[in-house]
Amino acid sequence: GNFLTWMQEKKSPVFVVATANDISRLPPELIRKGRFDEIFYVSLPNEDEREKIFEIHLKKRRKQDVDNGKIDIKKLVEQTSGYSGADIESVVGESVEKVFVNDGKKVTTEDVLECIKGTSCLNTIMSDKIDELTKLYEKNNFKKASR
Repeated sequence: GNFLTWMQEKKSPVFVVATANDISRLPPELIRKGRFDEIFYVSLPNEDEREKIFEIHLKKRRKQDVDNGKIDIKKLVEQTSGYSGADIESVVGESVEKVFVNDGKKVTTEDVLECIKGTSCLNTIMSDKIDELTKLYEKNNFKKASR
């Protein structure tokens, strides 16, 4: 009650951003027209987005292996359809740790691919729920955050 009243009666410019994993569980009065100027749906990352996510996490941990060509990011992207950003971060972290534990000096494409093969991605684990939410967001004409 009080927050929504305050939002309607605000006197100065306010920019509010909110996130939710499942908008269908929010009260309808919170998402009705006029409460927020825009509602965006952030889906699982596409190929370009996965490539950027891999670059960020690999360069953060093993920049030298990316720069010297030991890691073929395009090959990793091909094997990670349906992976979330968190899935990719986890795969990168796990592959770097495995190499370190095994006294390896470099992380290679094969090291990361091995971790990908052993990972159940978000789209596999929650495929029914993701499909359900995607249909809901498309039905309500929510804008997709990706291009």
